[in-house]
Amino acid sequence: MDEAVQEAKLLRQVNALIVAHLRGQNLGQAASAVAAATMTPLSAVDSVPADHLISLVAKGLAAERGGGASAFDSAAGGYGGVMPALGSSAVDFSVQDVKGSSKSFPKHEARHVSDHKNVARCAKFSPDGKYFATGSADTSIKFFEVAKVKQTIVGDSKDGTARPVIRTFYDHTQPINDLDFHPESPILISAAKDNTIKFFDFSKTNARKAFRVIQDTHNVRSVCFHPCGDFLLAGTDHSVAHLYDINTFTCYLSANPQDSSSPINQVRYSCTGSLYVTASKDGSLRVWDGVSAECVRPIIGAHGSVEATSAVFTKDERYILSCGKDSSVKLWEVGTGRLVKQYAGAVHRQFRSQAVFNETEEFVLSVDEQNNEVVVWDALTAEKVAKLPSGNTGAPRWLDHSPVEPVFRIAAMKPYLALKHATGSDQPAFFSVSENKAIDIDDDRSVGELTNNDCWATPQGWILVRDGLSSTTYLVDPHNRTDRRKISLPHLPEENLSTYCSCLLSEYPDDPAQHASCVVLLVETDLPVIWYCRIDDENWTRHEYDIGTLNLCGGNTEKLVISPITSCRGKFYFNGSGFKELGILEFCPAPVFSFITIRDPITGPPGLRKVIKVESEEELYMVSLVSFYDLNVVHQFSVHKMDFVKEEWREVHDIGDRTFLLSSWYFGASRSAEECGLEPNCLYMMYAGIKRLMIFNIHTKAKTRDVF
Repeated sequence: MDEAVQEAKLLRQVNALIVAHLRGQNLGQAASAVAAATMTPLSAVDSVPADHLISLVAKGLAAERGGGASAFDSAAGGYGGVMPALGSSAVDFSVQDVKGSSKSFPKHEARHVSDHKNVARCAKFSPDGKYFATGSADTSIKFFEVAKVKQTIVGDSKDGTARPVIRTFYDHTQPINDLDFHPESPILISAAKDNTIKFFDFSKTNARKAFRVIQDTHNVRSVCFHPCGDFLLAGTDHSVAHLYDINTFTCYLSANPQDSSSPINQVRYSCTGSLYVTASKDGSLRVWDGVSAECVRPIIGAHGSVEATSAVFTKDERYILSCGKDSSVKLWEVGTGRLVKQYAGAVHRQFRSQAVFNETEEFVLSVDEQNNEVVVWDALTAEKVAKLPSGNTGAPRWLDHSPVEPVFRIAAMKPYLALKHATGSDQPAFFSVSENKAIDIDDDRSVGELTNNDCWATPQGWILVRDGLSSTTYLVDPHNRTDRRKISLPHLPEENLSTYCSCLLSEYPDDPAQHASCVVLLVETDLPVIWYCRIDDENWTRHEYDIGTLNLCGGNTEKLVISPITSCRGKFYFNGSGFKELGILEFCPAPVFSFITIRDPITGPPGLRKVIKVESEEELYMVSLVSFYDLNVVHQFSVHKMDFVKEEWREVHDIGDRTFLLSSWYFGASRSAEECGLEPNCLYMMYAGIKRLMIFNIHTKAKTRDVF
């Protein structure tokens, strides 16, 4: 009898837990139906916390797993992360038409921490707030200790200068898209454009490479661990989230995907893992059951027809905060899909911008690309309460807030032109291409190195600097503020080289595997002369070449001069005899010239033609700009790609996410449009002499606009 009584009591408790859970999820009708069917008095439910059922289930699952082997048993013990219980939000978002004064956002002090060699694309705090990591387009991941960052701010370091970067991981071959920390073990995962998810053990001080790798079939845009730590979700260029068992690497897909062919920009679990949300490029949000992978709440067109870039749950799992390229930040009710609040006043149309809560969920933070700021709203009143400068020369692109204290991290970019020199000064003027305005650079070293020195830019982003006063010559990376930003070279003896000379690198000089073989090449513009050296050489070599002659009026001739020229796959390519030949310059170790005869040489309309060679993702391109009378006015253009197998130029109308940055002095470089805040599949043509920047769309064959 006692056993039956105890079982009845247990059933009543279970029923009350179920009803309380349904009410907590705003499923009132379902809660009433269950209460009626089980004869559970609603008064008995009032004292039951809405999150109690989830908390008990989580504990039961953890106990059931206890003693089971894990793929991470070899990793050093936990670092403070535990599976979170369902929390209650500090803000009651169900209150409508809130009136009254908004809260004040705490004062924050910005501090530059470190630079990647390229754009920082993502950032993530650990669950305990002790660490954060950043991922970059340079394929590296930097790992920081928050306590050491604080030491750099207050100047409290017992052992000298604090070094916040405690690890740097190198194992991807394409830009990093997203990062996440394991909830219990010292494991960091990264998602990248190389279709991989990689696992890094940050408890090992010497670890630089991943110890496990998941090879996906698509570009992996986003990753998120399940709170239990045994599974992870991946949002990819595929329209359905990929669920991985991290012990077996088995991949699972939803059996009932929604009607969408759009890639997923972000995927995030709720606090308990009972739900997850996807933000897609088609502007929609979708809420999924964390167990069955059924879509339980589609919010189609949440951000119109433009991309939804981020989505996160509140701690109580009742609401979702989303961000999109329509410059809106929105709060949605999970149970109904209803728009609850909208936070206006920040412009973000270019990047995968994030909207996040602070650690108490009392404030919402996002970025304003146009004004280079972090915007803060009172989460309840939706009133803008603060605008904080990002501290970067370019627009911020990613934002993450610590889960435990008032600290947030900004990942940003710095795309700019350096125009040498400003009127009446030997100091260069800087112009932001993405922001379309002149800017100030607060890096005294970068400005100083470009002032009163001979400088030559390379397509790889490095600058060759000849300092006549100190008799030094070196390569400098203006985007890297660390001591590794400068590579010493033998001093260039020639004092009168034009700054319009073409400067090229055969390899990336900061890559240890290519360092010794990297050739630095200077090509004079008006003489058949090149200057070259390798990084470890003791001297520069001057070489006068002979690639043919040009017949002039009156029976006169002059030697042909190399122009245009670029480097690709370790060699240098230039135009030979018009469009009939492609010249090749190799160093073996002395310079060796050869030529490829082009099949079906390019012909075009009459006029003045400027040709610029560009290397992009290890492919060789040729841009032709045709003018009639004024070389500063382009009437027609074309882009061709070299087919080395068939030895012919093939016209292309799509270069994907790439943008070609060109100048009138035969300079050509390729950059990711998304990473630099530029228009994709376009040519940016700079005429420094007349202070004009023109943008051409390769697909439509149209000039989109003059910037200045």
